[in-house]
Amino acid sequence: MMELRNITKSYRDQRILADVSLEIREREMVSIMGKSGPGKSTLLAVMAGLVKPDSGQVLLCVSILFDFLIFILGAACFFLLFLAVSFFCFRRIKKIKPDEFAA
Repeated sequence: MMELRNITKSYRDQRILADVSLEIREREMVSIMGKSGPGKSTLLAVMAGLVKPDSGQVLLCVSILFDFLIFILGAACFFLLFLAVSFFCFRRIKKIKPDEFAA
């Protein structure tokens, strides 16, 4: 089980997370969705222990700590692999001038 209690996090003068509380029970799947910029990555970083919240508590049952860290590391590796493949694929794309297109 993981529980977040009244998590608050700010960067400079901008509040990213304001009094966020969440409980995730064992074997429960949770999806965090939203537009760009509302704090999804910051929330996950707080949950993973990578970012310390300004206030609030993160409670984590030790039995799922390992599984959670493996999930975060797997997601990070997938993202880095995606970036590497994208970089090498786009690097090989030949730039075509507009007048070279066949009509």
